[in-house]
Amino acid sequence: MLGYSHAMSGGVAWLALAPVIETTFGVQFETYELLAGTIATAGAALIPDLDHPQATIAHTFGPISKGVSKLTALLAGGHRQGTHSILFSLGFGALCYSIGIGSEASGSNLPAMILMFLLAAFAFRGLNIVPPKTSSSFKGIIVLLEAAALTYVLSLMLEPGATWWWLGFAGAVGALTHLVGDAITPEGVPFFYPMKWRISVPIIAHTGNIMERAIVSPLLTFALIYLAWQTFAVGA
Repeated sequence: MLGYSHAMSGGVAWLALAPVIETTFGVQFETYELLAGTIATAGAALIPDLDHPQATIAHTFGPISKGVSKLTALLAGGHRQGTHSILFSLGFGALCYSIGIGSEASGSNLPAMILMFLLAAFAFRGLNIVPPKTSSSFKGIIVLLEAAALTYVLSLMLEPGATWWWLGFAGAVGALTHLVGDAITPEGVPFFYPMKWRISVPIIAHTGNIMERAIVSPLLTFALIYLAWQTFAVGA
């Protein structure tokens, strides 16, 4: 799937699952957590594609992210291998959770804010939230400025030692959503890696085809708008 579709599916998944998380764990998300969680999950939904140096996420931080992508591809065994698994998704979620809990324990929002900046940059890059006709050389700069602005505004809203445990869910849900998206292509994904067995329900013949651009992506966009309206307008 395209980076846009992955990012949108991550945002949809967060808004859809947030009430379930609240009910299951007996918590109540603040508005900032719902909004930040949507963006964080959208960014996390691109993380498994760090194994592909040509993927959207690899272009976010220029040579730095491309270098990380090449290293990830080497360690993961290539594209749609190790990073496209339940094990990796849960591991990434655990990493995000550890950073969130670490911020809470230390009374400093800085570690969590750094993670939020990274995930926001990935999300904005995947969603291509830049002015029309922006050259490729300036897209990365604009995306980083957008992520920095979001992080700064978020920092103004928070007290030291704010609640960040939810970052674990955002990381895991986003990565798992990516797997589901890639599973509807013919190549499928090795959910249970290192087992090589791949799961595929080929709804999209290939990435970026008419099915994805004309049907899947618009449906995801509509779902995100509807859930956001239900969450922030009706539920307010």
